[in-house]
Amino acid sequence: RPHGLTVRAADSAVAVVERGRADGPVVLLGAAHDERWRWRVLGPEGLCRANDLAFAGDALLVTLDRADCGPSLRDLVPGARTGRLARLEGAAPPSPVRDALAFANGVALLPDGPAVAETRAARLRLPDGTAVALPGGPDNLSLDADGGIVAAVVTAPFRLFLALQGLGAGPGARVVRVDPRTSAVELLVDDPGGEVFRAASSAVLHDGRLIVGSAVDTGLMVCEQAT
Repeated sequence: RPHGLTVRAADSAVAVVERGRADGPVVLLGAAHDERWRWRVLGPEGLCRANDLAFAGDALLVTLDRADCGPSLRDLVPGARTGRLARLEGAAPPSPVRDALAFANGVALLPDGPAVAETRAARLRLPDGTAVALPGGPDNLSLDADGGIVAAVVTAPFRLFLALQGLGAGPGARVVRVDPRTSAVELLVDDPGGEVFRAASSAVLHDGRLIVGSAVDTGLMVCEQAT
């Protein structure tokens, strides 16, 4: 169950979170053109809630979406802020970077530090601590060529939960871009009824195209930018 993915452009290094293993979740590091993983960090406890990641030089920043490996009241109560951002270097245990996050579900590294998606609070946490309200719960984050943060946001969490259980078609799709310098939020895609695409979970803006992935739909949605 690959759960989060990041690429380091300088040397084509790839890191991925893999969950659903009998021996616990792992973070794997390899090369984009090599089928063999050359580094893995086993973490049944420290990484059991690993979700997304981003390279920070030779280290990795990893979001831990909540505190406990199994279901727990402190993770599920309304307003729970048990998510964390941690740093991984080699085989050392994760070291804390930021805590008290409302389901840390995505990370992107800006020049002045990491931005983190707080899904259950429908906001983006910038490196200086500023909280940017979004029209839905952000999932995975990416950066565009101008340093903007692109995020797919969950418009109806309960409908998404039901769809993941095989009940219903799921919510529509919404994608936003956040300017980290001004906190301005731009709506890139708004398909609340899911007429074209459903349950957007990740988005990349590159070379004049917006490419969107889904938690329930098959395939990708590719949008040409207006010029």
